[in-house]
Amino acid sequence: SLLANGTGEYFVGILLSVNDTVTGTGGTVYSSCDGSGNISYTFEARVPACLFWMEDTEMWSSIGCEAGPYTSSEQLHCLCDHLTFFGGNLLASPNSIDFISDAVAFAAIDDNPVAFSLIASIYCLYAVLLVYAYRADRRDSKDAEIIILTDNLFHGSYLYEVTIATGMRRNAGTSARVGILLIGDEGSSDARLLQADNRKLFGRGSVDVFRLTTYHP
Repeated sequence: SLLANGTGEYFVGILLSVNDTVTGTGGTVYSSCDGSGNISYTFEARVPACLFWMEDTEMWSSIGCEAGPYTSSEQLHCLCDHLTFFGGNLLASPNSIDFISDAVAFAAIDDNPVAFSLIASIYCLYAVLLVYAYRADRRDSKDAEIIILTDNLFHGSYLYEVTIATGMRRNAGTSARVGILLIGDEGSSDARLLQADNRKLFGRGSVDVFRLTTYHP
């Protein structure tokens, strides 16, 4: 009851007694002795809550409800001053992680070689996929660049951007040399070869963007 609806920093004191094991509504404290006079304690904290469903806001609320004195780790005792659809919530604090002890336990290969082999295989697979994804990202970034035709300086000053999307069907790509001819009401352009020096074009599922110039708009 002292911690009900309270926030802040709390300190827990432990009084040593014979066969020290204490159980209460706020948690359970277990003690063990290693034979050298040192005693280790494990404290489990829980935050029980009694809730009811608010139909107007469609949310759970704890207004008018509180956890009763018979609340334990196995049951939740609720005291409410109204009738509606009720539910309970029991928040348990997560276990602490000791990276040093975990690393020491992981290094004991003889105790569990199967687990060690599995984790090592997962890390190796992750490294391989990481390298593959990095190279794929670099390739995709390069393929997304706009290709400026090298002969633009000799074909006027009117700028056009041409996008060619290749389908996803089998054998949709081509390795042939592809050209383009722009035809308008006032004339036509010269035949232009769509090419790039260090990039494969017109592959299956690819989108290639070219920037070319003409003499006429």
